[in-house]
Amino acid sequence: LTFVKANFSAQYKVDVVFFERPASAPREACDVAASFPGPKPTGMGPGVVFINGQCMDGTGSVWTPAGEMTLQAVPFEGYVFRGWTFDNTPTAQAQISSIQVKGPMMVHPRFEPGKRARFYTLPRGLKLEIDNTVVNTVDPERNTYTYPIPGYFDWVAGSRHVVSGVSPQVDVDNRTWVFKEWNNGGKQNLPVTVDDQTNVPFEMTATFVRGVSVSLLTEPAGLKLNIQGSDNSAPAKNFVWGVGMTYEVSAPAEQVDAKGRKYLFKGWSNGGATAQKITPDESQIASGIRMTAQFQAVPQAVISSSVPGMKIAIDGAECTAPCRLDRPAGTVLNLSVPQVVQVSEVSRYEFAGWSDGGPASRTFTVSADAQAVTAMYRASHRLLLASDPADGADLFVQPASGDGFYPVDTDVTITAQAKPGFRFRRWDGDLSGTSRSGVVKMSSARLVRALFDEVPFVSPTGVKNAAADLPEPGVAPGLIAIYGGSLAKSFEIGNAAPLAQTLGGTVVLVGDRLLPLVYVSPEQINAQLPADLAPGEYELVVRTDGMADVKSTFTVVRNAPGLFSNPVDSVAYAVALHDDGSPVTVGNPAKRNETISLLGTGFGPYDRRVLDGFAAPPSPVAAVVDPVEVIAGGVSIRPAFTGATVGLVGLTTTRFRVAAAATGLQEVKVVVNGRASNTVILPVE
Repeated sequence: LTFVKANFSAQYKVDVVFFERPASAPREACDVAASFPGPKPTGMGPGVVFINGQCMDGTGSVWTPAGEMTLQAVPFEGYVFRGWTFDNTPTAQAQISSIQVKGPMMVHPRFEPGKRARFYTLPRGLKLEIDNTVVNTVDPERNTYTYPIPGYFDWVAGSRHVVSGVSPQVDVDNRTWVFKEWNNGGKQNLPVTVDDQTNVPFEMTATFVRGVSVSLLTEPAGLKLNIQGSDNSAPAKNFVWGVGMTYEVSAPAEQVDAKGRKYLFKGWSNGGATAQKITPDESQIASGIRMTAQFQAVPQAVISSSVPGMKIAIDGAECTAPCRLDRPAGTVLNLSVPQVVQVSEVSRYEFAGWSDGGPASRTFTVSADAQAVTAMYRASHRLLLASDPADGADLFVQPASGDGFYPVDTDVTITAQAKPGFRFRRWDGDLSGTSRSGVVKMSSARLVRALFDEVPFVSPTGVKNAAADLPEPGVAPGLIAIYGGSLAKSFEIGNAAPLAQTLGGTVVLVGDRLLPLVYVSPEQINAQLPADLAPGEYELVVRTDGMADVKSTFTVVRNAPGLFSNPVDSVAYAVALHDDGSPVTVGNPAKRNETISLLGTGFGPYDRRVLDGFAAPPSPVAAVVDPVEVIAGGVSIRPAFTGATVGLVGLTTTRFRVAAAATGLQEVKVVVNGRASNTVILPVE
C-alpha cells in the first residue's frame, strides 16, 4: 500500500426552529405526517416539516451540502401554515418549497391556529365548490367521519375564499338538485372573508331544491333564444331548473342564422307570450318541461360570384359579393356583373356565365324559398412575347389571342421565325429549349423571350443604285449601295478620293476584284462598281475579319441612271447646283432659262476611261456615250452636257437649261438609252 487519499465534502448546518414545540414524541408525529393528508389526531402540536425528506417535529439541526434544499410543511388539525422564515427574514413561500443553501442558515416554519370553517348543505351530503375545488359535505345520517371531515377547513385568519354550490348535481339516491342560495342569502360564486376569531367556528349552509329537466328548442333548429338574459345559439337548449325558482325566456322578433338567412318569430309551442317567466313545480320533476319557439324563414336570394369580394350591380346599386337579399317572393332583380375583372396587368377573370345560365346583365326572380345564383368566372393570364434583339424575328402563337390573354391552363404553341440577318439560338424565360417551336401552359402569367444571334446577310434585292430605288431592276457601273445586316463591325468612312478597298476590316469583291469603298456599316455599304464590268449576272461577296462571308447575286446592265435627292417633309428634292456652284433649294430655287446641274450615278459608259476609285479629272472631260434626255415638268430637254463629275468618284453630272415657262415645283427625271431614272423635285422661281 503506497498511497491513501481521504475525500471530504463540505456540509452546512441548518438549524430548524419551531416557535411552538409539539407535545408528542418525534417518531409518532412523523409517522402521522407520513400519511398526509390522512387523519391527524389533535394534541400533536402544529405540525411537522421535512428537510430534504428528513422529518422534524421540533427544533433541531440537519447537515446538508451546498445546493438546493427541499422543504415541506405539514400542518396538523386546527393549524395552518403561514410561510417560512430564513435567517429571520419572513417569506411567503408555499408549504412545499425549495431554497439554495450557500452556507449555515436558520429556518423556522410559521404555524398558527386556524379558523375552523364548516360547510353544510340542505339536504345534507351534497357537493360544494370551495375555491374552484369540488368537495363533499357531511351527511350525519349516512356516515361518521374522522379528520379530515368533508366540508371542514382550517383557514388562515383574514384570507379570502369563493364558495359555490355544484348545480345541478345528482345525489346517491339518483335525485337531481339545483342550488338555490346560501343561508345568508348569497348566490353562486359568493366571496367570503375569514375573521381572526379562531376560537369561534365559521359555518355556512347551501340550500338546494329538486331539479326539473328543461328543453328549450327552436324550429328550425339552431336559432337563438334569450335565456335568463343571455343569448344561446346551441341547436338544443337543455337545462336543469329548480322547483319554485323563476326563470325568464324570450324569443327575438327576427334574427339571422349562421348562413345569413332571416327568420321571423311565429310563437311558442305552449301558446305563451314572446317573453315568459317559467317556475317549475313538483309535478314536473318526472316529466320535465319542453318548449319550442317556432320561426318562419323570410324568402332570400343570395347573389354571389366565383371571384371573392367582387362588386355586383343589383337594381343599379353596387353590392359586394356574396349579396344576401331578403325580398318578397316574386320580386324581380336586375343583375349586372363585369365581363372582365382585372387583377393585374397580367392576370384577370373573364365572365363565363351565371350558374343558372344567362348573360352578364340579366333579371332574377325571387322565389318563396332560399335560392342562390353565382356569376362564374374563369382565370385568364397574359402571355408576354419578346425577341432579343427586338427586331430579330417574328413570333407566332397558336391559338391566337387578340390581347395576349389566355384562359388558365391553355396550351399555347409559340414559333419563332428569324428575320434576315438573324439565327435562332434558344428560348428564355418561361420556355426553354433550342427548337424554334415550344409549348407553354398558361397556369399563370408567362414571359417568353426568343434569343437570336446576328449573322451577316445581304437583302434579296440588296444591291441597288446608290442614288435611289430605280423603276427597273439592275445596276450600272457607278456608285452602288449594298443593304443587309451585320455586314461590317461598325460604321467606317474612307477618304473622298482615292477610295480605299478595305475599311474596318471589310472588303467587297465581285469575282476576284476588290471594289473601292465609300463607307461601310452593319446595315449598308456604299461602293463603286467598276466601269468595265460587262452586263450580266455576278456574285458579290462581303468579307469582314472575324465574321462569316456573305454572298449575293446581282445583275449589271449598261444603263441604270439614278438621281440623288434630298428628302424634306417626304418630298425628294433634287440634288442640283446653280451655275455658281451653290445648291438649288426651296429658298434658293432655279431660275427660268438658267442652266443647272443634276447629280446622279449609273448613267452608263463614258467616251474615255476614268480610273475606278479616283476622282474624275477636269481635263479631258469624260462624257456619257449613250443618248441622254431630261424630262422636266413633262417637257423633254436635251442636256448641254452629261458626263463624269469633276473632282468626285463615281458620280455623273447632267447640265440642262430650265424651260422659260417653268415655275414652281417641277418633276424631273433623266432617260438614258431608253431607261428612266427615279423622279426628283426641282424648285423653280
